[in-house]
Amino acid sequence: MSFAWSLLQNGAIALRRMYIDARSTNEDDRRQEHLANILLVSLIVVTAVMGMVAAWQAMVAHSSYSGVHPASVGLWCAWYGLLLWVSRRGRIRTAIAGLLISLYLPTVIVMVRYGVTVPELVLLLALLVTISSVLVATRFSFLVTGIVSVTMLTVYFLQSRGVFVPEYDWRTEPMFVVSDIVPLVVTLFAIAIVAWLSNRETERSLIRARASEAALKKERDSLEEKVEERTRALKQAQMDQIGQLYRFAEFGKMASGHFHDLANPLTAVSLSLDQLSKESGECLLPVREHLDRAMSAAKRMEGYIGAVRKQLQQHEVVALFHPAEEIRDIVNVLGYKARKAHVQVRLKLDDRITIKGNLLKFGQIVMNVMSNAIDAYEGIERKGTRDVIVSLEREKQTIYMTIRDHGCGIPEGDLSKIFQPFFTTKREQGLGIGLATVSDIVKKDFGGSMQVQSVVGQGSTFTISLPEANT
Repeated sequence: MSFAWSLLQNGAIALRRMYIDARSTNEDDRRQEHLANILLVSLIVVTAVMGMVAAWQAMVAHSSYSGVHPASVGLWCAWYGLLLWVSRRGRIRTAIAGLLISLYLPTVIVMVRYGVTVPELVLLLALLVTISSVLVATRFSFLVTGIVSVTMLTVYFLQSRGVFVPEYDWRTEPMFVVSDIVPLVVTLFAIAIVAWLSNRETERSLIRARASEAALKKERDSLEEKVEERTRALKQAQMDQIGQLYRFAEFGKMASGHFHDLANPLTAVSLSLDQLSKESGECLLPVREHLDRAMSAAKRMEGYIGAVRKQLQQHEVVALFHPAEEIRDIVNVLGYKARKAHVQVRLKLDDRITIKGNLLKFGQIVMNVMSNAIDAYEGIERKGTRDVIVSLEREKQTIYMTIRDHGCGIPEGDLSKIFQPFFTTKREQGLGIGLATVSDIVKKDFGGSMQVQSVVGQGSTFTISLPEANT
């Protein structure tokens, strides 16, 4: 029993693949082909069964048989088979058109011969409109309805004018054979099949829509959770960065006081050494050289402390200044960092150049870019010269300050992002606000521009263009 059932299932699957499953690649064409194939196969089966019933009735009744001729039913069955063959060859629209025409033409013949009120006629017209809506489109079904309505009105008008007289004997003659209701049964079955196909496609569409809606809702909820999680992470990162900036600011305030405390005794030492160096006497001759070295060291310390204190000030003073002097002060401040990194800072400065702006903010520009240039050598083996070249030159009315290194370089994908806030390539040390702040100062405070060129493994060049002050 199980073997027979399995064989039956396999046979049904093979028949479905052979006659029903769509072969089109386009989604809309596949839907049309699938529905048309099911309808045509169903019509073939129903007409074949009705044809066998009509043939049996004809054999039993012999010469007294007056129903539908079995041959005509066979022709309809063959016609539906031909349309199925056309559909399986990929010409689905031709098959649908043939099906609609095969339903329309018989209705016209029935109208002309038997009038427009024949029951079979009404069912055929209903089937025609339903099929056109399901297999083609809803708008097309309105067109078909209009054509059918015009045809019925035209035939009725011609009949009422006596152009041709229909046969009304069918209204009084009783049905004596089963085959007389064959057209009604076939039409009803066809309408039921079309309605089933339409509802089936609607249900499938609803299932797909609900599944898509559920998947979309799930994805939306997941996306909202990801956004909330990412927002919390960003807020936490910003709070950490703000906290670190606050600590730096507090350290700067304390450092300013410490440098002030250091400057006072250092000034006293410097004055005392200066006084000693001015005194004469043979007793000081042996220590004269030591006094000179101490004086020189004290003055260098005073210069260093002065440069650092100047960077810690916050005065918004706009004035003319010589950028070369400020660059040298910054080099002194970064001297220890450069020596520790085994980096030599080389200067090519034009001392005649003047700029109008905030001296401290200019120092902030130089400090940040030069510090990054020194950091570019971190993790690179000491091969060849490790230098940072700072040049300052004038061309027409524009000042060009260039800071070049031969360090690690910046990846090409990061070049467009290095001036964005909180973007950094120094994952463990940087906050990502230095170059963003520098770029903002260059544009807003000095009316200039800032460009960068970099090649990984060869180094980077930052070029800052500033307008020259009118003296």
